[in-house]
Amino acid sequence: MYKWVLTVAQIRLMTSDYTHIEYLDRDKAKAEARTERIESVDDLMKLGGIPVIKK
Repeated sequence: MYKWVLTVAQIRLMTSDYTHIEYLDRDKAKAEARTERIESVDDLMKLGGIPVIKK
């Protein structure tokens, strides 16, 4: 019995995972807080308070 109970396919996928965590310094964190995030279609349609895409 394996300790982590992973399938061979999961292990193969994990070997090609190149994601990483980037820690921001204070200046970058403040700049990031001021940016607008687009997380949905509705956010895209009202980017900057101006309707960009009409329904």
